[in-house]
Amino acid sequence: MSKILYHYDPKTGLFISSSIASIDVKTSVDKEVYIIPPNATLQAPPVVNEPFRVARFNTNTNSWNVVDDFRGRVVYNKETKNMQ
Repeated sequence: MSKILYHYDPKTGLFISSSIASIDVKTSVDKEVYIIPPNATLQAPPVVNEPFRVARFNTNTNSWNVVDDFRGRVVYNKETKNMQ
């Protein structure tokens, strides 16, 4: 049975793409063992249907979170009124 890998950016944790996992033929004798490369997980990211929100993988909790996405947008600090 095929497994899907979900790749995320190593710096931001943002979901990048998915691919089919390869079986590790050296250790897969009695059961299928999959090769999971760095910055990938077998956990599917959540479906995000909200504008300006994205899935980000948290390596500390080993789980996906939905976070605000301000890429390409001008934002201001409400206290200092400075552009960030």
